[in-house]
Amino acid sequence: MKRLAIFGVILSLIVPIFTRADKKVDKEYNELEILDRTLEDFQGEFLNSETIINGIILDKFIEEEEATRLAEEILSKLKIKGREVDPLVYTEKNKGDIYTKEVIFEKDYSQISYEGFDKDKNHLSIILSSYLNEDDSSGETYLSINIINKDAFSEINGIMGEIKLIFEEYNAVMDTSYCLLAKLEKQYSNKDINGKIYRLTKSLKGNIIDEYADDGMTSYTMYIPNIKEYIEIDKKKINLNIAIRYNEYENNTYLWIGTPIITTGY
Repeated sequence: MKRLAIFGVILSLIVPIFTRADKKVDKEYNELEILDRTLEDFQGEFLNSETIINGIILDKFIEEEEATRLAEEILSKLKIKGREVDPLVYTEKNKGDIYTKEVIFEKDYSQISYEGFDKDKNHLSIILSSYLNEDDSSGETYLSINIINKDAFSEINGIMGEIKLIFEEYNAVMDTSYCLLAKLEKQYSNKDINGKIYRLTKSLKGNIIDEYADDGMTSYTMYIPNIKEYIEIDKKKINLNIAIRYNEYENNTYLWIGTPIITTGY
C-alpha cells in the first residue's frame, strides 16, 4: 500500500494534471462515467475501486515536531479507527481494530505514513512527505491519500468531502486519479480485446496513444477529449489507461481501468 501511495506522489510531480481548454467537445464525461462504461462493455465483475489523491499542501520543509502534529491532525479528520500498532502486528484478522504508523526523519526528509480503516470501512493509506532542497534551502510538503474500497467509487461515502476540506484548508490543488479492478468471465483473444478497445475509443471520439502487449498482458493508453482532465507524458496527452492480464494459475482474466493513468501494479 505504501508503495502505491508513494507512486501517486511521484506521478503528480512528474506529470501534473491539466484542464482541457483548447478544444470544444460535444459532451463532457467525468472520469467515473468512463470507468463504468468500459467495465460494462467488457462485462467485467467489479472487484474493488482505488482512488489516489495527491497535492502540495505546504511550500516549505517541515521537520519531526511539525510533521507529527500535522499528520495527527489529518489522521483525526479522516477518522481512522482503532489503536496504533507496529506494522508487523497488522493482519487481516485484526484490521479495522488497529492502524499502523511508520516514520522516517532525516536531515532533509520527513515522512509519516498511516494505514487503516475509517468508520465506513474504507481502506486508507495516508502519507505525509516533506523534502528540503539543500542547494537553495527551499522545500515542499506533500499529502497523498489512497482509498481502496470493495464498493464502487460512489460508495466511498463522505470521505472525499473530508479530504477536500483538508486540501482547501491549505489552499492546495487536489489531483485525483481513479482505478478499478474487475474480473472477466472469459479469456479474450488479442483480436477481441483490440476490437473492443478500438470501438470504445471511436465511440468516445478519442485516440489511442500507445499500446503494449506482453505474454498474457495487454495495455492501452488513450486520450479522450470528452474527459476534462488529462496529463502529459513526452508532450502527449493521456487520460485513460486500460490493461488486461490473463492469470494462467487462476485461469482468470483481470481488467484494470484507470484515469488519467493506472497507478497500481498490474
